[in-house]
Formats: sequence, C-alpha cells, structure tokens
Amino acid sequence: MCKCIQSLLSDLLQKQETPFVLMMACSFTHAKALRRISLVTARSFSQCGVFKMRHNKRFLLCVGAQKGGTTWLWHALQKHKDVDLGFTKEYHFFDALYHEEQRFRLNADERAEQAAISTGTKPEHLQLLMEFYAKPECYYQYFKKVLSQPGITLTGDFTPSYSMLSEENFRHIRASLIESGFDVKVVFIMREPYDRVWSACRMHKKNNPELYRNDSGAEMSEEEYLNKNFDRKDIWMRTQYHQTVKALQNAFPKQDVQFLLYEDLFSECSLSQLFDFLGLSLHEVKIDFTPINKTKRAEVISLETISSVREHYAPVVDTLDALLPELRVKQVWEGYER
Repeated sequence: MCKCIQSLLSDLLQKQETPFVLMMACSFTHAKALRRISLVTARSFSQCGVFKMRHNKRFLLCVGAQKGGTTWLWHALQKHKDVDLGFTKEYHFFDALYHEEQRFRLNADERAEQAAISTGTKPEHLQLLMEFYAKPECYYQYFKKVLSQPGITLTGDFTPSYSMLSEENFRHIRASLIESGFDVKVVFIMREPYDRVWSACRMHKKNNPELYRNDSGAEMSEEEYLNKNFDRKDIWMRTQYHQTVKALQNAFPKQDVQFLLYEDLFSECSLSQLFDFLGLSLHEVKIDFTPINKTKRAEVISLETISSVREHYAPVVDTLDALLPELRVKQVWEGYER
C-alpha cells in the first residue's frame, strides 16, 4: 500500500500538481498509511521546491510610521546583495485602492502623477505606476519579476500611509500577496508621538512653505504652527499606532510581523534582529547608523506646548504599552508616565 502511495505522490510531484491535488489523492488512502507517508510527502515537497519557492519570494510590507525611519531602513536594506526593492520607496498602491483619505482619485494617469510627485519617482517609471493603478495585477507581476532575478530573495513596498489602513484591508493585502506566491513579512516602526508630530510639521513647512502663513499672511513660528496642527486629522491618523498594531495583529500571524521603536532602530543589535527576521545577514552590508531626512530643529519649543501634544496622544501610548509591553514604550518615550 505505502509503496503504491509513494509512487503516486512522486508522480504527482514530478508533474508539479498543486497541494490540493495531492490532498485529494491522499484522501483515498488509509489513515495509518497517511501517517507513515507524511514525512516522505514533506520531504518530497521540500525537494521539489514547493516550500523553497515561497521562502525565496519574500515581500516586505513596511507600513510606517511616517517620520519613523522608513527611509533609513529602505536605504540600509538596498545595500544588501539579496535585496531589490524596485524603482521607488513608496508605491502608494494599497492606499490608492482602499483608503478614502489617501485615495488617488480620478483616472489612473492622474493617480500615478500624484504618486510620482509625492515620492520623487523618476519620469521613466511613471508608466509603471499608471499600469499598477489601471490594472492592479501588474503590481504583483512587477514584484514577481524583481524576485526572479538571480540571488534576489527580498523585495517590498515602504509606504508609510499604509499605517492608516484597516484590519480588513490588511487581511485582503495578505491574501492577495500570498495568492501571488509571496512570503509576506510586515514591519511597523513607531516614533515618540511628539517627536513624530513635530517632525511631520517641519516636513510640511519644507515642502509647502505657504502653509506656515497665518490668516493675515505673516509667517508663523514653528511653535505656532505646531499648536495649530498637532491634532489635525491627517497628523492624528498617522499617529494612531495602537489602531495600526491591532489591525496588523489580527490580520497577520505573529511570526510575520515585527514592531519596532524608532528610538531603538539605529543600533547594530536592533538592525541585526530585523535582518534575521527577513532572512538576511547584517554582516554582508556596511551600515551608516545616522538617520536620514532628519530636519534640523530651528526653534526651541516651550514645555507647555510639548506637554499639550503629549497629553493629546497619551491614550495612544497607554494602549500601545498594554498591547506591546515588550517594547517598554513608557520607559523609552519620556513624558507619558501618569
């Protein structure tokens, strides 16, 4: 009996039949026989590359947070010989599909142009973005092609605005990536809320100086702008770390998600653990642990304003500390012990 079953399975494997076909073939056998061939089946899957294929097609979904070190991490990973993250850092594919606040409306051409402008994408890659938005399957096909290169085992999408997506969105993202043959890994980096909010406000000033003018047209100070905007909807949504964490925890297996603090990121120990999580060796790259895009602080903000911002986001920190006690957020982030 066992020899016949082994012969059948071997024949099916050589024909590269799907696991479903193999399961159907096995369903006609005796339970005892199935137990005896389980190790043979697993070994055969491994030898024929069914498991190896998924392992060697790893897709990293880095969902933020904005101003949380994602650009630095993207550059660090790009230095590794086994990594190719494609033609840009932020593809804005899934928020274009799902999120009302970030959806690139109208036609695919206009959505692609907006994405290209916001991410600094080169003009020659604009056509690719247009294809992604017009035909979503092109997004998956593109990354499959990236991973088909010899030696490349990791690719990915680093779009911080994905942090605003829902649990349902993340479930669909995971399913679609797995269906496309990827082994999905997720990274979410969180920064102390006040620092993140202030950094975001300074970025807004750099990119849109006109935003720093009050109703009379006079230029606002950084503190004035911060006081006016720290609870603005888009800034607030990007700092709801606990909501993102809960959505990811419910949508992905625990072993496939890595939660990090920005304040811990720039160290060899922390980065080594992250590289291990992604199946990479840190020893194969030379890393500069200096943060990228860190805007110089031109003004000293008053303690009163700092306290106001931290008080506003304290419930986020409280909930996050309960969700991820191992991160010790109230020890790492000052000003939230109550």
